[in-house]
Amino acid sequence: MAYEQARMMANPPPKVVIPVMLGVLTAGRQTINEARVLEARILEKLDSVSELDLDFRLIEDNEMATLGRAFQQRPFPGLEILSLSQNRVEELAMPQIARAIETGNLSNLRKLNLYKCRIDGAGAIMLAEALQSGNLSRLQNLELSYNNIGDMGLVAISNALASGYVPAIKTLSLGGDVETQGEGFHVQGSQALARAFQSGNSPLLEDLQIWGIVEEEGVIAVIKGLESRMVGCFKSLYFSNCKIRLDGAKALARALQSPSFSYLSLLGIFESPMLGDEGVAALAEAFKSSNLNSLEHLYLNYVRMKDKGWSELTALLEAGHLPNLSGIYAIEDFHHISRSSAEALAKAYHNNTSLVAKVIVCKWPNEGVEKEVENLRSINQNLRTSTSAE
Repeated sequence: MAYEQARMMANPPPKVVIPVMLGVLTAGRQTINEARVLEARILEKLDSVSELDLDFRLIEDNEMATLGRAFQQRPFPGLEILSLSQNRVEELAMPQIARAIETGNLSNLRKLNLYKCRIDGAGAIMLAEALQSGNLSRLQNLELSYNNIGDMGLVAISNALASGYVPAIKTLSLGGDVETQGEGFHVQGSQALARAFQSGNSPLLEDLQIWGIVEEEGVIAVIKGLESRMVGCFKSLYFSNCKIRLDGAKALARALQSPSFSYLSLLGIFESPMLGDEGVAALAEAFKSSNLNSLEHLYLNYVRMKDKGWSELTALLEAGHLPNLSGIYAIEDFHHISRSSAEALAKAYHNNTSLVAKVIVCKWPNEGVEKEVENLRSINQNLRTSTSAE
């Protein structure tokens, strides 16, 4: 053990060493020979890893550009995961990283995480052009959320997906909080994304996360693209800060009843206050469908659901719909679930002993009703456990 600790101290993990070396190299205080030695050490570290995790290192744009240039020096066939979240990949770094992709030096990447990297529309266009080089054909996970790529960037990324050069994509995350991350997505970008889904060139897509579609027409366009059955069999679908009202909810309910969602495990709707009770009631038509029997996690956070929406949910749970549900998450701006809704929920647990889903709300009407609901849920959970053991 002492030997292993000594070895680790002498050779720290690359995710610790590389940012330090990048910072030293970009400081510009080395001789030519010292700079070459640093560059050689960076390349050596890159050769030795299959996953380069630089998340949350707050690396500056010029330092990330240096990393991009290092990737251009030679192929790195062993590198499968490149995670750069919450670093700056801006006007200096993105051209270098895109060029490294275009050279084919990162051709075995399965995951590219660019979460919250300050990428704008121009940066997204560079990335899209790199994707269309065909040199990321094995990419399965593209994380671009919490960047301000706007419609211009979304159109470019969508066209890259539609081109057929990223055929292995399984997980796609796009957009950001429009209050802090810019303009969001409008109809033009949303329609381009829908066309990408309809192209048939993302046949394995199973996990989609979208933030910040600011017009319901755009949301409906994306949903119809998903309904086209030209994409994969979904396991997870997540909309946040998207304008979903009654028409959007109806469109989503229709799509959720299609074969593409028969294995859906997670459905999340966040920060869509215009959904309300009517929207939840529209979605309930899909929740009653046996097509969603695989659903395990349902998020309805900050959607302004009140008693009518809870009435729809508790009635279908009491009737035995969503039989594999393990969690309902319904947080509402520090407002509590009403006493009548909590009592209806308790009744659902009592009358449907197969119901074991845990309900997460911001606040219960009082401690007594919370304990009653949790006690009934625990009884059902113990009953299920004992039955499965027999």
